[in-house]
Amino acid sequence: MLNRPAHLFGVFVATVGIFSNSLSIAAPAGFLPQGIDLTLNRDGMLIGRIVDPRGQAVANTDITLLDNNEIASLVKIDLEGNFRVPNIKPGTYRLASNNVTQICRIWAPGTAPPAAKQMALLVTNKPVTAGQVAPLKYWLANPTVMLGIAAIVIAIPIVAFNASKDRHAGS
Repeated sequence: MLNRPAHLFGVFVATVGIFSNSLSIAAPAGFLPQGIDLTLNRDGMLIGRIVDPRGQAVANTDITLLDNNEIASLVKIDLEGNFRVPNIKPGTYRLASNNVTQICRIWAPGTAPPAAKQMALLVTNKPVTAGQVAPLKYWLANPTVMLGIAAIVIAIPIVAFNASKDRHAGS
């Protein structure tokens, strides 16, 4: 019998991997996803990004690369959620930050399988809380709302003009 959340997570990861050059990781609590293949850049550096479920960068935190439960590298994430882990040898590692853990098979440039990603994209499991954005800013950022406002701004003068023209025509 399939574990439904784990099965759906696998489908999500496979779908994201097909359509992007990075892989999105978001696992249910207590679930450790299967490993992913990542390739080092030409400088032997692992690059990636960490975001919350809304796609906003998770900044000013650490990312740890673990090799058999020993810290292989610990780096700081920048303000845009990007990280660069230098001087990594190919192998199998655990990439961990906050409440995200991902098993990674890291490959040297030119040796990775075709499906290997050039960048890791980690998505935190942090719950999304509504009401974190100012309401006016939220509504004005919505294209449908802006289109409606523009239609009203255009329609009111037209209706007023036609109503005034009808009053003068009836006189």
